[in-house]
Amino acid sequence: SAPLLGLVGIANLSTGRFGQAKAAFAKLAQLKPNDADAYNNLGIALNELGEHDDAIANYQRALALQPNYPGALNNMGNALRALGRRDEAAQCYQRALKITPNYPEALSNLGNALRDKGRLDEAVAAYERALTIRPAYVDALNNLAATFVALRRRDNAIACYTRILAINPNHARARIERLRQQAHICDWDGMKADAAAITELGVSGEPVSPFAMLPLEDNPARHRIRSERFARKKYPHTPMPPRPRLASRPKRLRIGYFSADFHDHATMH
Repeated sequence: SAPLLGLVGIANLSTGRFGQAKAAFAKLAQLKPNDADAYNNLGIALNELGEHDDAIANYQRALALQPNYPGALNNMGNALRALGRRDEAAQCYQRALKITPNYPEALSNLGNALRDKGRLDEAVAAYERALTIRPAYVDALNNLAATFVALRRRDNAIACYTRILAINPNHARARIERLRQQAHICDWDGMKADAAAITELGVSGEPVSPFAMLPLEDNPARHRIRSERFARKKYPHTPMPPRPRLASRPKRLRIGYFSADFHDHATMH
C-alpha cells in the first residue's frame, strides 16, 4: 500500500540504504502520481546515490505539483550544487527562504553556495542567521568554522569547534580541526586538553580523514588504520562493471586523466 511504501522509504533513507529508498519512493510515485512528497523523497534518495540529474527532475516534478514547497527547493539546490551549478543552487535556497524565512537548513546551504563563490563574509552572515534560529545546529557551526578558517579568523573557528564539542563531545572531526587551528596559532596549552585523545581519533569511533591527522601524530601503524577505516566508509566496495569488448582495435589509444587538482595547483602545473 502507499502508506507502507512511504514508511519503508523513510526508514531506508534514515538508515542510509538509499537504493532501497529509491525503489520504494519510485513505486510510491507510480501509485500516487500527484504526491509531491513522493517525488521530493525520491529526489533525496537519488541525490544520495550521486544521480543528481535524475534527482533534479524529481524535485521539478514535486514543484510542478506544489510550487511553494521549500523542502524541494532546498533539496534541488543541493543537487545543483553537487553538479557545480552554484548560481542556480543559490537561487533555489533564496526561493526557499522567501517562502520560509526561518529555514535553518536553507540558510546553511545558502552559506555553502556563497562560500563556493568566494563570498565568504556573506556566507558567515547566512550561517550566523541559521544559528540564531537553531543554536545547536552542528552542520552550520561546522560550515561557519570552515569559513572562518578560510578568512584566517582562527580564534573564531576554534570557538565554533568548541561549541560543537559542547553539543557532541564525540564529534571527532571537530576535535581534530580544533587541534589543527590551535596548532596554527601555537596554542600549545589549549592543545593539552585533547592530547590524550589523539591516539584514538580515527582509530576507533568515527572514521576521520587521515590527512587531517598527519601533523598531529607520528605513528605509521595508526595512520594506516585510519586510512583503511576512512576508505571503507567513504568509498564502499562496489562490483566493477564488465569491461566492454571493442569490435576492433583503434589506431590511436584515447587516454583519460583523473585528478582532484585540475586548478591552480602544483599537480596541474
